[in-house]
Amino acid sequence: MKYNNYVFDLYGTLIDIRTDEQQYSFWRKISYQLKKRGIDKTPGFLRQEYHDLIKRQLLNNSHEYGEADVIKAFAEMAEGKLNDSELNVFAWLFRQKSTSLLKLYDGVTELLEMLKREKGKIILLSNAQSSFTLPELKLLGIDKCFDHIFISSDYGVRKPDADFWQIMIDETGIKPAESVMIGNDYEADLSTAKRLGFDTIYIHQAISPKLNNTLINKIETCAEKIMDGDVKKLIEYLK
Repeated sequence: MKYNNYVFDLYGTLIDIRTDEQQYSFWRKISYQLKKRGIDKTPGFLRQEYHDLIKRQLLNNSHEYGEADVIKAFAEMAEGKLNDSELNVFAWLFRQKSTSLLKLYDGVTELLEMLKREKGKIILLSNAQSSFTLPELKLLGIDKCFDHIFISSDYGVRKPDADFWQIMIDETGIKPAESVMIGNDYEADLSTAKRLGFDTIYIHQAISPKLNNTLINKIETCAEKIMDGDVKKLIEYLK
């Protein structure tokens, strides 16, 4: 085993996903669902209200890379007509209606099982929403694979903000020099990790940021790079 600790990004690294929260047809479905719950707002109004509420949260956030919480936005949109449990149910419905693809990349289950057998500490550090991500981890069968899960919406801060990394380091007690970060977005997932002393592995997927010469040169500094998105190569490298 090469490392004591394995820190993973999620979407675009372990999970392939496609979502779209912009289409009017999506907001028509959301308007219908809210109307069934006693909240009558047009699709266009809801779309604008949602984005305004998220923007307001970010403007009031003190972090360089702040994170919003969609549950708080949904609570305001619902005008007090949904309790906490109902808000979580609605959030999951919102996510399902906006998602056209959700699956593990080939080899992900084998990779996580191998690291578990080797007694490596497996940590998830994801820019995401808990109300979306926790059900998706369970749905895909990898919710029990992680020793620690850090989701940006729970902390109000996201990668590449060093504060998010420091929260993870403080709560887990890991040492960066004994750890590796694996991600598909160099700037978000790996730049801060390198600065803090982590080894880094870049894996390029279809939803990774578009590559240019500057980014390619930065990726070359990683301990390993997988440019064809083959997770099984990670298994071979980390054995």
